[in-house]
Amino acid sequence: MFTITITPLHVRGQEAMGISAPLDKELEYAIRKIKGIKWSGAHHLWYLPLDKEQYLILKEILNDKVQLDSTLLRQ
Repeated sequence: MFTITITPLHVRGQEAMGISAPLDKELEYAIRKIKGIKWSGAHHLWYLPLDKEQYLILKEILNDKVQLDSTLLRQ
């Protein structure tokens, strides 16, 4: 099972959740299905707007595939 790290991030003047995931095609397809997710080439990670609803959607979609490490997000 993979571990995904979620970190606070500022992208284009907005607060976001940075999602650092290992390279895996199946995991990438699952991530791409999340509505509103974007890739940041500058930060080399996926990101979503920083809000509770987006976090819960992320958790629901990826729950059976990965473990979410959100300790940096809670700080």
